Amino acid sequence: MPDVIMAHIFHSAYTERALNSIGSGHRVILIDNSYSGEMGVYARRNPHIEYVKPKVPRKMEGSFLAWNPLSCAESWNLAISKVETEWFVNVNPDTVVAPQAFKLISLCIDGLHDPDIVLFRTQVNFNVWWGNTAWLREHPFDTRYRPCGAEDEDMLCQIATAGKKWSKAQVPVWHQDGGHLNRIDGYCNTEPFRQKWGWKPHSPEFNALVGGAV
Repeated sequence: MPDVIMAHIFHSAYTERALNSIGSGHRVILIDNSYSGEMGVYARRNPHIEYVKPKVPRKMEGSFLAWNPLSCAESWNLAISKVETEWFVNVNPDTVVAPQAFKLISLCIDGLHDPDIVLFRTQVNFNVWWGNTAWLREHPFDTRYRPCGAEDEDMLCQIATAGKKWSKAQVPVWHQDGGHLNRIDGYCNTEPFRQKWGWKPHSPEFNALVGGAV
């Protein structure tokens, strides 16, 4: 059974629903980026969860203490460093997986005949995806993208430029939140992506590199 990683930041009801959908049959590495560590109690009640509360720098800004959580890329990289299985599965904290989802994911992993494939993602992009642990440790997510957005497209570019492949798989999952607020009106992190690659995500150049529209 592959390990599962998840990075929580807020909306604990969503995260608990996501974790409940995974069940206790998988070891889960839960990165809690909330200000208060609000998922700690849930994790203590569920021994299959390895709970990680990152220590992030906080500083006074005016009259309040600034909160500086890990970015999505930093959280994924930290969780991947703790994975103990050859492949692992990421489930975003606002995503519910159907009971048969992990059976289908395991079929993708066990039936893999192309050693160049290092990552799969579902029809809801990077809300649920699974990757080769060793390769993603050697080629981590780029942490310049904050708080999230474009680290996933960047990874597809990394895979392509390294001569490796990614693939899609249809898996029954439900995105509770329906989208991220930081992705509206101009798409968060477009500019740092353009500075790195020379073009924007989902441009013709991007699609040509990663193997078609994603």
